[in-house]
Amino acid sequence: MSWGGAVAAMISSIKNNTLAKRTKVFDKEIKAGFSNAPTYDKKVTKEEMDSKKQLFKIARRSAENENFWVFFCRFSLSFL
Repeated sequence: MSWGGAVAAMISSIKNNTLAKRTKVFDKEIKAGFSNAPTYDKKVTKEEMDSKKQLFKIARRSAENENFWVFFCRFSLSFL
């Protein structure tokens, strides 16, 4: 019965070796979607990134405040 374990180990090592030879998605030079046409990533300036961050923070804070008041009102009404 020990022969089966050795064969299983050999098969798994062969599979692991073939996985390492494959090219990874992040290693490729050209990013391709459904077609072979190359896609290019848009570069964002620091000012644009800062303005997006500020807008995101404002939206997140307003959502947090809204969630707080909804929870607070529901929780306080349950004690009335």
